[in-house]
Amino acid sequence: MKLETAHQICEKIIRENSRSFYAAFKDLPLKKRQAVFSIYAFCRKVDDAIDLHQDLDELNTFEDYLDQINTEIIFEDPVMLALQDSVKRYHIDLKPFYEMIEGQRMDVNFTQPKDDKELLDYCYHVASTVGLMLLPVLAEKNQSHLRECSIHLGYAMQITNILRDVGEDYAMGRIYLPQEDMSSQIVEAIKTKKVNSEFIVLWEKWSHRAEIYYEMASDQLYLFDEDSRLPLCQSLVYYKAILNAVRKANTDCLSKRQSVSDFISLKREIDERLRKANHHE
Repeated sequence: MKLETAHQICEKIIRENSRSFYAAFKDLPLKKRQAVFSIYAFCRKVDDAIDLHQDLDELNTFEDYLDQINTEIIFEDPVMLALQDSVKRYHIDLKPFYEMIEGQRMDVNFTQPKDDKELLDYCYHVASTVGLMLLPVLAEKNQSHLRECSIHLGYAMQITNILRDVGEDYAMGRIYLPQEDMSSQIVEAIKTKKVNSEFIVLWEKWSHRAEIYYEMASDQLYLFDEDSRLPLCQSLVYYKAILNAVRKANTDCLSKRQSVSDFISLKREIDERLRKANHHE
């Protein structure tokens, strides 16, 4: 298979599975765009191995692929072929890829996090790792200074996912909010899909935590390559807006998934954050 075709397949995967992510990153320069899409496609395939197939053997296969990625082997799998090109071009560390696969194993052998530390450890494995994969592509000059920023943004986005999907996750037998935060009233709210004041207090605790991480990451946007700031800013602002969408729905993330609708105000926020980042230089 031609390398160009492999990259096109990765682009198709992201376009069909995440229109918002695709829209944010599609205007990057060609090589950066290809790298971002190949990383996304790999993560998508690993995620599907568990969410769709519940196949731990498939995870082992992906680890075997990673073991070979810095060799001269020519992969038949188009996603691995494209990812190999990106890893070599941008000298991407493979450790976050292995850690992300370990995060998928956490979902297979799911146990509710006991405390804040365990929840953030999970967020690191399934989300912050992706930021670390992308870092050499989006911050070629300053990546050594942005590791913590990437981890924080991963925390923020995964906490947002959790806060948006409490009801859906419970339907699959999972509660990601820590055991130490649970009370009988909160458990009852989740089980009955009826928001109560105790649940709102807990939800706001973690929403506030996520918003702090978003702001910490936003403060570092200026260190990313200039051509990478807009897509990062769009992703940050859009994800952060999910929290407000849930708030406006009376914190009902139990009976339905809330979505963002006020794109005009988001455009203003993106422009303002981007202006500050560019002005910082």
